[in-house]
Amino acid sequence: MERAAVLIGVSKTGNLPELQAVTPSVQRMTDWARRQGIDEGHLQVLTDEKNPVTVEQVHSAITALVDRASVEQLIVYFSGHGINIDSEFWLLSGAPKNVNEAVNVEGSVRLARYCGISHVVLISDACRSAAEGLLALQIKGGEVFPNEPVSGTEKPVDILFSCARGKPSLEIVDPAAAAAEAAKRYSALYTEVLLDYLTGRHQETLHPVEEDGRVVAELRLGELADCLKRDVPARLAAMKIDPKLNQLPDDRISRHTEDAWIARMPFKGRLLSRTFSPGIPAREPPPVTPFTVSEGLVSASLEGDQRKWKELLSLESGGRERGLLEAVATQAEPFGPMHFETQCGFKIRGARIVDTVQRDVAAELLGTAGDTVRVGGLTAPGANVLLVLENGCGVAVPALPDFIAALSFEGGQLVDVSYEPSENTWRWGEYAHAVNELRSLRATIAASAALGVFRLNEEGGLALARRMQYAKGVDPSLALYAAYVYDSLQRRDLIDEMRSYMEGDLGLVFFDVALLSRAPIMGRFVPPFPMLSQGWALLSAYRAQLPPSLHGIEQCRVPSLWTMFNGKGVAMLRKAILSGGIER
Repeated sequence: MERAAVLIGVSKTGNLPELQAVTPSVQRMTDWARRQGIDEGHLQVLTDEKNPVTVEQVHSAITALVDRASVEQLIVYFSGHGINIDSEFWLLSGAPKNVNEAVNVEGSVRLARYCGISHVVLISDACRSAAEGLLALQIKGGEVFPNEPVSGTEKPVDILFSCARGKPSLEIVDPAAAAAEAAKRYSALYTEVLLDYLTGRHQETLHPVEEDGRVVAELRLGELADCLKRDVPARLAAMKIDPKLNQLPDDRISRHTEDAWIARMPFKGRLLSRTFSPGIPAREPPPVTPFTVSEGLVSASLEGDQRKWKELLSLESGGRERGLLEAVATQAEPFGPMHFETQCGFKIRGARIVDTVQRDVAAELLGTAGDTVRVGGLTAPGANVLLVLENGCGVAVPALPDFIAALSFEGGQLVDVSYEPSENTWRWGEYAHAVNELRSLRATIAASAALGVFRLNEEGGLALARRMQYAKGVDPSLALYAAYVYDSLQRRDLIDEMRSYMEGDLGLVFFDVALLSRAPIMGRFVPPFPMLSQGWALLSAYRAQLPPSLHGIEQCRVPSLWTMFNGKGVAMLRKAILSGGIER
């Protein structure tokens, strides 16, 4: 197999602490790559030891390897500072002052799927905490794979993350102080453990394979990912490092490549038979983490087992696990009116609405609490309604006939949007039979996504497709989450199927679903931009454009799981809606 590697190290960016371990980590990865037989023509090393590292350099290095048209496996490794602005970004030398000098990881992943290389593996030894400060929040970044699809067939792209996506409110009091401490002590921990496995120090994880009359030992990607999730936290605990710091590895491994090898070395044991393969010996059950808690809750919800779901919800736990369970319990609890005379409206908790902006429909703010909006006069399948909040921020949420949209805010962020049929519509009778199961599933997914621990394998993704369809209808909120699940599983067929189902049931498609289907953004879709914030990072890779009236609005977003805008963005949306700059 022809292999190649691009190894990137950026120790200094902006005013963030300098990471002393970056250069040694890249050097060790370089030594490993050479021992793997990756020659100089297939090995690109980019560090800021002598000169700044730029997006163009990374893009050129990867493009040169793609253009060979013979590379079968490409490994892209990054060591340095990273941030999460609804999506992953690796900060290069010029960031954040130059908002383009960062790697848009998710956008790059989408392009990598079509670059023609059979298997791409991204390894990220970088922080994934939420961006702090105005400069960091403005980061745009760029994709580092060529935007010239070689094949119409998606190829597997796998990612190993050194830590789970951060939510500082549940982890650390002072993110800046934690970054400084990490710079001094922890930055190379993940790479150290990774290299222990890549270099064969854990013989029990290697699989002997007979090839051309000789025996070699292979390290398989899926097992490597499992070992890292177990051993990195254990190494951290052994070092007696602050347990509140986030060093729980994460990964996204395709079912097609979990048994693919990522390292080969001479086999030092004795081959007992052609089928002998020691693999990982039996071990104690994996430790309880937010990932395992989420997996258990999602599994129970998909099975419709409310008793098991409630038992899991009452488990004794601490830290991030307890935060997840509390968030799920809160979001599963219904609130506000269950019907409007108009059969359509909004209700919110955790914030207060002071104004609404809409065109050709009626929106009435009820009472004085600012938590209920009745919508009437809908003649189209849906309408864009801007809800302006007391703090000056705003959210644009589709009003759907027969549905009430429930919005939950926490800490100034929109953490969940769920749609349920109004009790006085034809939809409610069918929906009521599954309402408890659907509420528990939505709450589990929303809370897990907010914490960055929502994952589904292919079997779970298919189960979600079945669960979100009730009788003759579809749950709009679950359809949105499902689209991103199917995208991560690289199941375009399921996204297309769901898009067709939404069009048939609701007469419209959410922007996110249209975007992920990679079909032209045509027909009836709402709103005119991604509803889930993670979709914004994909606009460039998928060549999607917003209406001219909203040019630059991406710079007006505020940190939130679901898209929210600051005052400037609210003013732009208000003008666009009232003037007809966007479809109603």
